[in-house]
Amino acid sequence: MLSPPFQSRQSVQIDAPLEVVWEFSMDLTKIPSFHPRVFKVDLLSGKSRREAGVAYQFHLVGGKHLCTEKDIEVVPMEKFVTILPADTFGISKLLPDYRVETTFRQVNDHITEVTISHYYSTSSLKARVFNLIGKRKIAREISVTLNSVKAYMERGVSPLRLEIFSKHTHRLAQVGICVQFFALIRTLAEFFRLEYVEGLTLGVATVAPYVGAALFAALLTWTGVLCYFRGRDRAAIGVAGVTILALFAVKIAFIAR
Repeated sequence: MLSPPFQSRQSVQIDAPLEVVWEFSMDLTKIPSFHPRVFKVDLLSGKSRREAGVAYQFHLVGGKHLCTEKDIEVVPMEKFVTILPADTFGISKLLPDYRVETTFRQVNDHITEVTISHYYSTSSLKARVFNLIGKRKIAREISVTLNSVKAYMERGVSPLRLEIFSKHTHRLAQVGICVQFFALIRTLAEFFRLEYVEGLTLGVATVAPYVGAALFAALLTWTGVLCYFRGRDRAAIGVAGVTILALFAVKIAFIAR
């Protein structure tokens, strides 16, 4: 059977040997211990380990939604493939050929890379709209889950603490972008202040540095927004910090002149 079209991929490197990571991933009963959205697993096939044909049902946090998954292929120490037969969100009906492939790669004796790849068709208009809107959200949630596995295996950190940190980072990224826009407006407003102070004597040489700083701030703001919408919250925060420091440096340089 042909695989549906590839859509996205998320990876994480875990500081643990391949055998340890694989065994941890095979145990279905461990999923609530690291998954930030799952609090209970029903073993529909009566088996607690992954193998081809084994189905299980997730109870998601909040108690309103369920998600049934089934492993259709398991290659020891390499990968397992999962499908989504049913769920209460309607994704299984919208994307009936949705497949998830989880692969494992030994980086060295102590580090393992885990990659989750998504495959599904978007033949209908509704599926294409969903993909346009939901693809980034799915990628973000899977990245959070992978980082939760990493934190749990390496440091014993619960998914709740990791989710709180992720939300704080997301909020800081939002604040950082707002501050960038404010700094950009403030830099452009400097022209009107200079015009008021210097009047007709205002020259191009005086205004040019502020125009250059505004263009630089606009470029960094645009970069920060791109990072935010690609789910790179920490990168967006870093770009915001660089923007503010750069504008302060420009301001101080021209005050000193």
